[in-house]
Amino acid sequence: MSYPLTVHPGAQRISWVSGILYGGDALSETVLAELDALEAVCSATRQPVEAVAYCRNTDRQDSRIRVIDGPKEMLADPHFLASDIVVFHFGVYNELHDVMNFVRRDAQVVVWYHNVTPPQYLPRSAEALVHLSYQQTEAFRCADLVLCNSRHTRDTLQRTLQHRDIRSLPLFGANLAPGSGAARPPRPAPGTEVRLFTCGRFTRSKALHQLLDAAGRVPLPKDGRLSITLAGLLPHSDGDYVAALQAQAASLPPQVTVRFLFDLPEQGVREQMAAADVFVLPSLHEGFGMPLVEALSHGLPVVASDSSALPEVSEGLALHHAAGDVAALAAALGRQIAALKEGKVACQTGTLPAETWRQAAAAATVKYSRAAYVARYAELLGEWLAARPPTTESRVRLVQRALGHLVPVAQRDPRETLDASVEAYLLAHRVKRKAAVASDEDLLREILRWPFPDVEQTDKDVAYWNGVLTRSGARSLLEQLSNAPEIRSMPGRAQLNGSYRQLVQQVLDERRQAAPAAAEAGRSLESRLALARLTLGKSRSIGSTAFVQEAYKLILGREADPSGLDNYVGLLEARQLSREGLLKTLAESDEAKQRYGVEGRAR
Repeated sequence: MSYPLTVHPGAQRISWVSGILYGGDALSETVLAELDALEAVCSATRQPVEAVAYCRNTDRQDSRIRVIDGPKEMLADPHFLASDIVVFHFGVYNELHDVMNFVRRDAQVVVWYHNVTPPQYLPRSAEALVHLSYQQTEAFRCADLVLCNSRHTRDTLQRTLQHRDIRSLPLFGANLAPGSGAARPPRPAPGTEVRLFTCGRFTRSKALHQLLDAAGRVPLPKDGRLSITLAGLLPHSDGDYVAALQAQAASLPPQVTVRFLFDLPEQGVREQMAAADVFVLPSLHEGFGMPLVEALSHGLPVVASDSSALPEVSEGLALHHAAGDVAALAAALGRQIAALKEGKVACQTGTLPAETWRQAAAAATVKYSRAAYVARYAELLGEWLAARPPTTESRVRLVQRALGHLVPVAQRDPRETLDASVEAYLLAHRVKRKAAVASDEDLLREILRWPFPDVEQTDKDVAYWNGVLTRSGARSLLEQLSNAPEIRSMPGRAQLNGSYRQLVQQVLDERRQAAPAAAEAGRSLESRLALARLTLGKSRSIGSTAFVQEAYKLILGREADPSGLDNYVGLLEARQLSREGLLKTLAESDEAKQRYGVEGRAR
């Protein structure tokens, strides 16, 4: 591919600005794809371009990524001052975006707007942050170009930012089906059990409570069953809403079962989409709705609300219902299930033969691949770079001198006495030495010194984090710790995230491989029982079914089998067994003793 790039003397410079840069985060993955697009342009044109992506936190080890403390530090950074193009990725309020008002007037400013969820769809605790986000969008008036991911968002912005260049640019999905959707074998018609799947954050704006309500109203044959799988990332969810959903799920009719899957990796999401019969997205607000596109790429029929950009994104290939209308959602699910039984798919275009619909869905989702996005963005970069000669060094010195009178350079935190990479190495190797001789609890205390260097962790704190490690694995534990306020408040400590996490994860993986039985169990039987008591003791509001399912996972390390689930739920509901009694029964079972290699009774 050729780019309209005029060769300028000297290197041009581009800055990207984002709150965080984490693998797996949608906004972060967009920035990383754009860095790849820049590499493609530079390779094709042989034109040198220097790039820096500024953020407050990252898990990537990349020389182009620079973790900074705040706006003052960025405004004093030589690369930022010399940047010919500055790209801001805006998803929520971040003080780094305040520098938008101070970018040199001869630099090009591009804002990538990733949408802000309206406050009425969020918990009250998030309202202040959302209002700050809307206030910060006033700075978009400084932009030469605003990018967004749908025509719906573009039209909304146009009403506020009149006379601005606003363009919609399709993003890409992390969970798209690999290869060509048209080449995959057709899905079989569902049997007596119809499997529904949805994924995303657990927040009220996703209307999952309405999905559970509607599930109880879907007309099913006498022997019909409805299985619902809700998948989502807990660190980005509303914990109270999750608890309410679990309680609601426990009260549904017996022909409807609900399963919660937390913190699935991308491959896990793809596997669930491949196994489901219908994807459901009943959201009250979606700036784009990438999970809908990902479902279509898997040839998975979709039922979705008509909110925001969803009808635009589905291109008539989803069956839409009125957002917020539970009866309409139940009717749409019933219609889709009836069509599937006949080997067809219901959508806004009509009820189509399954193969016809599948071919159309595959063709519609090709443009949402990462490679397609990189190609689109590379064309934009070529246009931008061709239009702007590089900033001269004398101009940089002039701006730097002027700013020096106005903005004091950020000072290094006096507690940060070591280079970040050296500190990461020392901390990680202290963990490695501890791993050779320490118990799980003592090893975890050593790991917790990274985000909480000045606080001694209580037994309850250690039990909580051990629960995270047991349920979600080392990677998820380290990701959550990296978001601790103590980490964010110290830029040097934030900078060492990538190195430290990689080294410590290697230590934990080696420990798991060295003692497979202990690794599988995670803890001794007594400790696992204590963890279950601590975790479930706070969950009085969840129903009996959810309690039994979680108890199985925490003590036996597996999903509850149907017979065991029915038996224990019945005993709990009849008050023939207490919740504490259930935990002890599972801990004293032959399966638990064999799994943990212990004898005797659990206390």
